[in-house]
Amino acid sequence: MPPRILVVEDDPSILRGLELNLQLEGFETRSAMDGRTALELVDDDIDLLILDLMIPYGADDYVTKPFRVAELIARVKAHLRRHRPETEVYRFSDVDVDPEKRLVLRAGEIVDLTPREYDLLAFLVQNEGRAVTRDAILEAVWGESYLGTDRTVDNFVTRLRQKLDQPGEPCHFLTVRGVGYRFVGSVS
Repeated sequence: MPPRILVVEDDPSILRGLELNLQLEGFETRSAMDGRTALELVDDDIDLLILDLMIPYGADDYVTKPFRVAELIARVKAHLRRHRPETEVYRFSDVDVDPEKRLVLRAGEIVDLTPREYDLLAFLVQNEGRAVTRDAILEAVWGESYLGTDRTVDNFVTRLRQKLDQPGEPCHFLTVRGVGYRFVGSVS
């Protein structure tokens, strides 16, 4: 089930833009244009609340207007990774990824990944099926202040392929020319 986000914004064009961008990223959205309506929509199913209000207690993070949508999306994903329980083991091919233990097994044997390799794997798995840009990967895995290049991402994906993909032709970590990479968990 995709993460559910409640967006509270009094400007209809910004509200619609946020909803569309979040939905394109695979999130389920609800929206409200005022606090009263938002309170009616809040329940246990909401994973994250984005609001255009200055409130005294309680913001985990904030961005000021004007903001880049890409930055907001990256912060939403980072927040959900930090605060959403990850208890399920993800399986593809003969590989098991256990987010709770930060453990990766291939054919039952522990795969020795560096912390950054694991973070890259987790990011790609969370975005399964989507073409993600090298810039989005750099920002999500290395942080927005990292000054590295696209080659950094390429080198790390090569290492993941060597450790986790099938020998020969890559089948899980696919290159999307001119864009970045796509992770495909189930291969037909």
